[in-house]
Amino acid sequence: MIGLPSKFKVWKEGFASDRFGFVLKAFAITFAFLNMITLPVFTFRLGFNNISILLSGLFVVFAALYIFFRGQFRFCWLIVPYIVFVIYCVLSYLFTRYSFSNLRTICLVYGLMFFVFEFSVNIKKPKLMMEFFLWSTVVLACLIFIDNYQDILSLSTDRIGNKFGNLNQIGWIFALGFFFCFYRIFFLRERYVMSALIALVDLAFAALTGSRGALLLIAASMFVLLFFFFKGKKKLYLLLTCVALVLGIFLILQIPSFSDLRTRIYRMLISLLSGGTSGDTSSNQRFAMFEEGLFLFAKSPILGNGLASFSVISNQAVYSHANLSEMLCNFGLVGLSIWIFPFFYKSFLEIRNRKSPLCLMYSIAVILPSMFFTILYSAKFFAVTAAILFSFGVDEESNVSAVKIKLWRKPSIDVFLSPNSVFKTVDKEKNVSNRAMGADND
Repeated sequence: MIGLPSKFKVWKEGFASDRFGFVLKAFAITFAFLNMITLPVFTFRLGFNNISILLSGLFVVFAALYIFFRGQFRFCWLIVPYIVFVIYCVLSYLFTRYSFSNLRTICLVYGLMFFVFEFSVNIKKPKLMMEFFLWSTVVLACLIFIDNYQDILSLSTDRIGNKFGNLNQIGWIFALGFFFCFYRIFFLRERYVMSALIALVDLAFAALTGSRGALLLIAASMFVLLFFFFKGKKKLYLLLTCVALVLGIFLILQIPSFSDLRTRIYRMLISLLSGGTSGDTSSNQRFAMFEEGLFLFAKSPILGNGLASFSVISNQAVYSHANLSEMLCNFGLVGLSIWIFPFFYKSFLEIRNRKSPLCLMYSIAVILPSMFFTILYSAKFFAVTAAILFSFGVDEESNVSAVKIKLWRKPSIDVFLSPNSVFKTVDKEKNVSNRAMGADND
């Protein structure tokens, strides 16, 4: 008779030893995965985005129940600044009354971040949450392919995936998947083939979205990951690999399907060098947004002009497309400092303790480009990925300190579910006490 695989045996034993905790954990993990695969899907589609909100809410409910009955809340210093940031946003809204929808989004995004972090730390499997995010990019790629297979197979130059939300946001999700894939290959050293295949899918679909920021993130990710991988050794290999990477990017852009993307990249570079006076309307507008955001920041540099103020008081009538100018205009130096502090803090700890520099690489490859090419502070995919990378190393006291709060003793829920267990517990304690007294008498 063929026995069950070891993983299924562990699941069977876990269910037998603690059915209630096992069920809560299973539901939380299921909704965590469903929440991740719907990060862009429905998020920007009016009406359907309620599905994404519902899945996020169900994950939060089951994660909170699992932590309450079977785990511990960890008030980690990495998450506390984001709690402060949400309070800061609430106060900013109360003083300006500019955008309640933006405030609601921020509360939902950072509430999700908190519980993804807490649940990941409690089950002690941040790698599992990272795995979920990677497979969510594959699911998204399959959905986009099904919806656009004719354009993809015919090598169309049109941007692909706009039915699933903002193309730049979708491109960044694929780019983050690419970053995590090569982090697993270079530093975790596991699942090489599968990670490489997922990275290839993420690269292809990031390019199909036509997002220049996403491609910049992919290029920055590879350079940063290679630098830290070869750091202090085989510098010639690092140089040769970087040259090969640049050549590979150039050759990929020569593919006819990416001709429009290639033109947009060249026009963007011309716009940056010419101060926003090129023939590329999109690049010129982004340059003007960034410049106006800094001008408005100068009017209120400490506390900012208020939540979502850029879209209200600027001449653009829309959010700034750069995280730096948007946050400086809205929240000032105080808000931006609170938001970015956890990355500096954890990066410092990684350098001091000589740990795997995941947060440092994320800061350089993701946070830095986002300051000029996209909005991160209110994006759900940012909250999820940041929570995952913050959860790495929390149990190592030399790395990240956290306050553990146990809210409920493990047997308590069993008492409510099975009253007989009260008498069993009492009898067991009496037997232990009697044996102890007998030993003392002897």
